[in-house]
Amino acid sequence: MDITLKPHAKTTALAGLCIILAGHALSCGSSDPAAAAPGAGSGGSGHAGAGGSPHDAGPIRNGNVVVWTQPISTKVQPSTAVGSSGEVVVEAPRDAYESYEVVVHAQGGRVDDVTVEPGDLTDGVGHVLAASNIELFREYYVDLSGVDGLTGNVPVPDRSPTADARIPDPLLPMKDPYGGKPLGQPFSVLEGENQVVWVDIHVPRDTVAGAYSGAISVSAGGEKVASVPVTVVVRDVVLPDMRSVRTYFPMRVGELIRYHRGIYDCDGGSCYLEWYDSSRELVKRYEELAHAHRIDTGQNFVRPPDDCTPASDWSEYDAAIAPYMDGSYWADGVPSTRLDTPFSPGASYGLEGDCTQSQYVAVAKAWADHLRSKGWWERAVAFSVDEPEPDQYDAIARNSGWLQQADPGWKAHVLLTEAPRADNIDVLGPAVGVFAVPPKNYDSWMDSPESGYLGRAEWPGLIAQGTQLWFYESNSNLPPFPTLSSNTLDALEPRIFMWGSWFEHASGFLFWSIDAWPSDESAWGPNVVFGKFGDGILLYPGNHDGTADAALGSPPEVEVDGPIASYRLKVLRDGLQDWALFRLAEDKGLGEMVRDRMKEVYSRLGGCTYQGCVEPDGGFFWKTDAAAMARIRHEVMDALEAAR
Repeated sequence: MDITLKPHAKTTALAGLCIILAGHALSCGSSDPAAAAPGAGSGGSGHAGAGGSPHDAGPIRNGNVVVWTQPISTKVQPSTAVGSSGEVVVEAPRDAYESYEVVVHAQGGRVDDVTVEPGDLTDGVGHVLAASNIELFREYYVDLSGVDGLTGNVPVPDRSPTADARIPDPLLPMKDPYGGKPLGQPFSVLEGENQVVWVDIHVPRDTVAGAYSGAISVSAGGEKVASVPVTVVVRDVVLPDMRSVRTYFPMRVGELIRYHRGIYDCDGGSCYLEWYDSSRELVKRYEELAHAHRIDTGQNFVRPPDDCTPASDWSEYDAAIAPYMDGSYWADGVPSTRLDTPFSPGASYGLEGDCTQSQYVAVAKAWADHLRSKGWWERAVAFSVDEPEPDQYDAIARNSGWLQQADPGWKAHVLLTEAPRADNIDVLGPAVGVFAVPPKNYDSWMDSPESGYLGRAEWPGLIAQGTQLWFYESNSNLPPFPTLSSNTLDALEPRIFMWGSWFEHASGFLFWSIDAWPSDESAWGPNVVFGKFGDGILLYPGNHDGTADAALGSPPEVEVDGPIASYRLKVLRDGLQDWALFRLAEDKGLGEMVRDRMKEVYSRLGGCTYQGCVEPDGGFFWKTDAAAMARIRHEVMDALEAAR
C-alpha cells in the first residue's frame, strides 16, 4: 500500500487535500470531509516532482543508515530489500488505531545505539495529536530454521524472497510499560540487515477531524540521522467500541506461573496460581492487553455459584463480576462483551454431571433471574462441551432443553464449537444459539456438498430465527483459508479473515486460546502447537523467573512483569476494528454497498480441495491487497460521513 497526500493548495484540516493510494486518488477534500469524492483528483507516483507529496517520499539515507517505511501488510525480514517509501501516511476514524512500520537498514557497516522517537502531530489550525498517542515497538525475530509445522499462506523460508527463516512476531515496547526502564531501544542493526519499528497510532475519540502532520525521529550514536514525515488523516467517524463484535478468546492464567514469580504457591511437587494481590495485578495486565485489542478473555478471580442448589447469596459473586460488566475494571471503561456461566451442555462433569434434572433447572432459573435483574443477561454464555463427537449431540440437546425449561431465553446463550450440517441440525438446531464454525466446515468450500455443511443458502434462515454464526480459528484452519498462524509473510491474513466473517454475516469470533505456550520449549518460538505455528498464541510471557526453566521464558534481556504483544494480535485488532466499521455502516443502511465494494478483495474464505469444486467468481478466494483494502475502508468512511 502506497498512500501519499497531494495538496491542491494550502492544506488545513481536510481542505484541499487529495488522498492518493497506490497511485490512485481516493478523494480530493473540500472544507467538508463528507464532500470528498472517491476517485477524484489526479493520480500521482507519491514522489516529489511527480504529482506526489511535497517532500521526497523515498528512503532517507544518511551515511550508513537507510530509513524506509512500509505498511504492515507484508512482514519485513532482516534480509528484505530496502523499500521505496520514506514517509508514514495513514487514515483512521476516531477512537481507533492505525499502524505502520519504520525500518532502519545498515548499509556499509553496523549501526549501533539506534533510538526512535515520535513527535506531536498538528493539523495547522491549532489541534494536536500528541506524541503520547504514538507507541513504538521493536519487532523481534523468531528463527524458524529447520522447524516443521503447519503454516499460513506465505511461509518462511520457502516463500521468503531471500530464503530467510526469520520472521517477526513479538513486539517489544521501547520502554517497559510497567517498570519504565528502556526495553526495545537503543538497538543495533547488523551490516546489510533491517530492524523494524512498529508504529501504533491511537486517534482518541475527541480528536477533531483533519490531516495531522509531524515526524518520527531516528537517531544513531546520539545524533539524529532521519526525520520521517508522518501524516494521519482523521475522519469524522467514531468507531464503535469492542462491544460491536463479540469475541471468545480464553486465557490460561495458570500458565503465567511458569514465567512470573510472586504469583504462585506450591504444595509438594505441584504449584498453582494463588489469589495474591500480585497475582491479580499481573493477570490484569494480561487481560488489559487483550482488552485493548478488542479481545475478551473472560473473567478471573471470580467464584461463580456452581453447585446443585440455587444460590441464596450472590453478593461475593456480584462484587467480583460487576467491574467487568460495568467497565470499571478496564482502563478504557468499556464493559466486557461476555459473562461466563458454569453451564456446559453435553459435559459429563460439573453441573451436567452432578445435578439431577430438577436441580439443574432450578439452578439455571436462579442464574437467569439474577443476571436479568442485574442487566447482565445478554452477555451470558453457556459454553457447550468443546468440539463434540456425534454421540454427544443428544446430551447437548438434553442439557440445553433443561436450560430452556428454566428460561426459554437460555437457548440464545448456548455456544457450540461445531458446524451445523444436514445430519445434525434437527438435534442441535433447537439446542444451540451460537454455532462457532471453522471456515472449512462452512458451506461446501472445503468438502463436497454431500458433506451437508450449511452455508450461504441456509444461514440467512437460521439468522432470521435468532441463531448466531461465529467463526472459529483452530489448528485445522489451513491454506487456502486465511489463518492466524505466526509463519506467514502475509500479515493481513487475520484482517481479511475478519472481513470475510462480517461478509458472511457472522456476529462473533472464537480462538481457542491466546497463551497456549508449549510446556517443554521456549514460549518465544517457534511455538508449533498441535502441529501449527502460533496456534493458540497471540502474546508472549514478558519474563522468565517463574517455575519453568528460564530458557523457556522470555529472552534474557526481556524482564517485564506483564505480557508482550504479537504482530498478529495487532493485525487482528485492525480486522476487528474494520468489522466494527462495517457493522456501523450496515446499521446506517449501507451494508449492501460495503459488501459490493468488498467483492474486489473477497469472494469466500477458501476451499476447492475436492473434485468438481466450483471456482469462486473472479477466480480468487480472497486478496490481501493492502491498497484495495484501504480504498474500501476509505469509501466506507466517505459514505458514513455523507450519511450523517
